[in-house]
Amino acid sequence: MDKIYRAAIIASIVVASKLLYLWIKNYLDKREQDAIDNRIIGSEQTAKVAPDEIPIVSSEDLAREMMNASCAFLTQENQKKIINFNKIDISMLDFSVSSLDEIDLWMVSVWQSKSTVDSDSLEDTLLWVGSYVGEVIRRNSPMRFRWIGYREFIEKYGKSNMNIMPYSFEYQYILDGSNNVASFPFSKVSKYMDNGPEENLKYFAMHWCGKA
Repeated sequence: MDKIYRAAIIASIVVASKLLYLWIKNYLDKREQDAIDNRIIGSEQTAKVAPDEIPIVSSEDLAREMMNASCAFLTQENQKKIINFNKIDISMLDFSVSSLDEIDLWMVSVWQSKSTVDSDSLEDTLLWVGSYVGEVIRRNSPMRFRWIGYREFIEKYGKSNMNIMPYSFEYQYILDGSNNVASFPFSKVSKYMDNGPEENLKYFAMHWCGKA
């Protein structure tokens, strides 16, 4: 009986150790990825794409574009472009940090159906939710964020950033803070589509709004 008991204890310890290892590995991997997403590196390295090949967009024009995109849910025509829009309680969307509870709840259905929707609908949906999350941060953060384009970001923070943040949908639109920090809401939304609800959008916004 003692042998069976000892064997059971050893087996439990082995299983617990494996689960702990997997949890720690997942936690460290996530921290590393978050560090990449939110880090602005200063070393000068050779970029693969020349900055002058990237389109120029003024911060003022981009601010208007993001405002229009984030308010897309206000018209029925644009609502048709957003995946599973019928699952959203529109009365909750007031650009407050708490409104992201509704966005996170809805995003679960988008994530679950991503393999069954066409690419245009997915792109329109991610454009809206990325701009909405970004506007929530811009309106509620004490860091006085403003929208900038990728080229302005590279010119301000260095070409070396192109090595870890290549010009793409995830980094095309960026929030630049008053104290030289940058936030990437579109990258966070894209990560949500890869990883699911663990990429909580409200928590992401709370970090930048000083509420975490």
